[in-house]
Amino acid sequence: MPHGPSAVATLFIRSTAAVVATLAAAAAAAVDEHGGVVTRLEGSTGSGEPAGVSDSDDGSFVTFADTLASGGLGPVMVVIPAGSFRMGCLNDDGCYLDEFPVHTVDVPRFALSKYELTFEQWDACVDAGGCSGYRAHDRGWGRGDRPVIRLNHAHAQAYVSWLSEQTGKDYRVPSESEWEYAARAGTETQYDWGNSIGVDRANCTECGSEWDHAQTAPVGSFAANPWGMFDMHGNVWEWTADCDNASYDGAPADGSAWTTGRCTMRVLRGGAWDSHPDFLRARYRGSADVSLTTDVIGLRVAREIDVVPSSGKPDLEARAATVTDANPEPGGAFTLAATARNAGAGASAATTLRYYRSADATVSTSDTSVGTDAIAALAAGGKSAESVPLTAPAGAGTYYYGACVDTVADESDAPDNCSASVRVDVGLSSDATLSGLGLTWDDGGTGTD
Repeated sequence: MPHGPSAVATLFIRSTAAVVATLAAAAAAAVDEHGGVVTRLEGSTGSGEPAGVSDSDDGSFVTFADTLASGGLGPVMVVIPAGSFRMGCLNDDGCYLDEFPVHTVDVPRFALSKYELTFEQWDACVDAGGCSGYRAHDRGWGRGDRPVIRLNHAHAQAYVSWLSEQTGKDYRVPSESEWEYAARAGTETQYDWGNSIGVDRANCTECGSEWDHAQTAPVGSFAANPWGMFDMHGNVWEWTADCDNASYDGAPADGSAWTTGRCTMRVLRGGAWDSHPDFLRARYRGSADVSLTTDVIGLRVAREIDVVPSSGKPDLEARAATVTDANPEPGGAFTLAATARNAGAGASAATTLRYYRSADATVSTSDTSVGTDAIAALAAGGKSAESVPLTAPAGAGTYYYGACVDTVADESDAPDNCSASVRVDVGLSSDATLSGLGLTWDDGGTGTD
C-alpha cells in the first residue's frame, strides 16, 4: 500500500488488475467516439482586470489573483483555455479498468490555482474567521508555502465558500475532468514531461527529490507544466468534486463534476509525497471517504471565468461539435451541430460558422467544407448554437467533422477559431468493431473477452 498508516483504512487506491496493454489500447480505440486535442492557451491583459493580472514570460497564459475583502490577495490563478481532450487510458503500458472507456470531454474556459493551496492561504482563512476555525496540523514540516494537508472534503468546500464570499467570485473544487485537462496541458503522455518519471521532477517515493517519501515540498519546487501549473504530479493528493465511480461509463462530457455514484467517496488526483510514481500519472484515479483527514491530501481551487481579462478585444471560438448519429450507414442522414462563442471582452462583428469534414482528428479551414451558418454580432460572452443537416459519404470508413468560425477585426487570437473534431464511423457498427476485437461491452461499460 503506497500510503502511510493514517490513510490505509479509507484512502482507496484502485487495485483492479491492470488491463493487458494491447487489449487496453484496442478497447480504447473501440469505444472512443471522438478525436482531437486542443492544446493552445491564449490571453491578453488590460484595464478592468482582477488584481495582480499578468502574462507569462512567453505570453502563452494569463495569471491573476483576486482581492480579498479581509485584505491581501487570493491564490494565484491560471486561465485554462476552453477546449477538448481525450480522458482516460491513452497509453499501452497497463491500464486500470476505471480508466475506461476513453472519452472526449469538452471543457469550458475556467481558472485553476497555479499552486496547491498553502498553509499561509489556509491560515488567512482561519484568521479571518472562516474555514470553521480549523487549524490544520503541519506535522512539524513547516507552514508558509508548504501545501496545506489534513483537509477533508468538507474543509475543501469551506475554503472555496469563504474565498467566494471574500472575492465575490465563484470559486469551487475542480471537477475531475478539469483537473486531468489541466494536468495534461495538451499532452497525451503519462506525465506532462513524458512517459518516465525522471529525476527530481516531482515529489513521490521514487522521484529523486530531497523530499521523497518523507514530507511535502514547498509548492513550486519543480518545473511547471506547459500551461504554467505546478505540482500537478505528486506532493499531495488533490480533492475533486466528483463522486467515486468504477468506470467512465456515463461520465459527463462537458467538463462538469459527476455528482452521482458513490458520493460518500470523492475522487482524488495527482498522487502524493509517499505515492509510487504510477499513482502520479495524469490518468490515474484515486478516491477517499469525504471525512478523511490525512497527511497526504490537500487542495487546488477552481474559479468560473466567462471571459479572459483583456483590453476589450473579441475572441471567437467554435466549440461543442456533436452529431446526432456517430454510426450512420453510407448515404445516411445525420446532423452536425456546433456553437460559436465570443470568449473575449469586446463585442464581435457578424461572421460565418463553417462546417468541415476531415480525414484526421484535427479540423482546419483547409478541410472539405460541408456547410455554413451566418452568425450575428456577439456580445462579450455571447454564443450562438447552430447545426447543419448532412449526408454521410458513400464509402464506409472513419471521418471527422468539426466547425471553424471566421475571424473578425481586432480579434485577440484568430488562429484558435476551430472546434475539436467529432468522429463519425460510416457503415462501421460499434458492436461489430468490438466483435472484431474479440470483445463484448457489458452493462458496466467495461471491455471483456
